[in-house]
Amino acid sequence: MVSAIRVETKDFPSHPLSQTCDLASSALGSAVVKADKGFFIGESSILQPSKDCDKDIEHWCVIKLGQPGDVVGIAIDISHSSLETVSIEGVDDPNCTGLEEDLQWITLLDRAKLTALERNIFALDNNPPVACTTIRIKKHSIGNIERISVYGHIRSENRDNSLPENPQHLSPDMPTIQAEPLSSEAYAPYGDVIDATATGLITSANQGTAEKYHHVALVTNTFPKENGKMNLCIYHCRPAKELPFTVKLLERHPYSSQAFVPMTDGQTRGYLVIVALNGVDDRPDLSTLKAFVASSKQGINYHQGVWHHPMVVLEHETDFVCIVHESDISEDNCHEVNVVHTRIYVPGF
Repeated sequence: MVSAIRVETKDFPSHPLSQTCDLASSALGSAVVKADKGFFIGESSILQPSKDCDKDIEHWCVIKLGQPGDVVGIAIDISHSSLETVSIEGVDDPNCTGLEEDLQWITLLDRAKLTALERNIFALDNNPPVACTTIRIKKHSIGNIERISVYGHIRSENRDNSLPENPQHLSPDMPTIQAEPLSSEAYAPYGDVIDATATGLITSANQGTAEKYHHVALVTNTFPKENGKMNLCIYHCRPAKELPFTVKLLERHPYSSQAFVPMTDGQTRGYLVIVALNGVDDRPDLSTLKAFVASSKQGINYHQGVWHHPMVVLEHETDFVCIVHESDISEDNCHEVNVVHTRIYVPGF
């Protein structure tokens, strides 16, 4: 059955990643408007004789984007499903629900053939890109969708509207960036996104009752004289008290990667990941400072030596499994520096 629908950004050659945003992120207020009965397949369907095996079928799902945007590409994951073809349409009408009969839908992806166990990525050739407020996904054969991603960027006239008002106690001259939804492509310079799409190497496991996703993150340990030992630990984190969030310091682990995987109770929508690359002065290069909103189903791995802010949880207390290598010499484990204060806007929180 459909386990996730995600509309996010990707670094297509003609569309710089810095200008893109997750148009249908729940953080921006997007929502599934409606799906027909055949789109989400329930458990009881395995006992029912199929009425669709011998004919061309069509099941649909309508998604209202959290921000109007220009679509530049689409990715579809189907795992082991037998689903063969899908199409996707869009409409540019901020006042519509996507269910009106007289809507003029524009084809974004025309009956594309899919390959199982792969992330099927389609870059769109439309120039200029198609503007959309709502999308409609259609399945034209029997099978299930694991994830749908529609890559795009917010229109410039709407971008500032997504930012909250500046609290009076924050300086208007403070450097400001906006957090974007976490994606493997955008996060790659800093580390790894830990989820089921993070690898192309998938094998069957547990007598066929599971799939094993191999090497989803790069774990490193370069402590001198092999002094670093793995510490598998749990962080119990309390949520940020104030948003927008102000970055005042960053830290790094010079000899180890560090991975966090959330263990949530369903109340936490996400957490904030703030990272920067090392500069020529061996301090954070703030021109590379980025902020990402990770969902509760995404883990993250900081590459060795990457500067990052201590964990910032949004909304509710959250536990994280953490994997890091440490030694008995505290200065080898973590470096911490103060930085120029930077404001982070977190849309939807």
